[in-house]
Amino acid sequence: MKRHEYRYVYNSLWIDEHTDVIVDCRVDSVEQRQWGYEAVVTCTGYAESQENPTATIAHADWFTQSYRYRVSENTTQRLEAKNRDPVS
Repeated sequence: MKRHEYRYVYNSLWIDEHTDVIVDCRVDSVEQRQWGYEAVVTCTGYAESQENPTATIAHADWFTQSYRYRVSENTTQRLEAKNRDPVS
């Protein structure tokens, strides 16, 4: 789930081969449920993109966001969760 959320954030920030993306994620909790598992993952990140040395650097932030994953044998759901403390 951590890897899935990392890739989601990375792909949301990435523009092209000139983009430097920095993402940090953590798993806040994992609980076994009757139907499978539920976990909360939090990520923070940013991206900077500059096509050439004279271009203005474009900056984008992915402010700290948390999502709840519900994983069963046949399904994975990504749901909004109350944001946790920033990832450091």
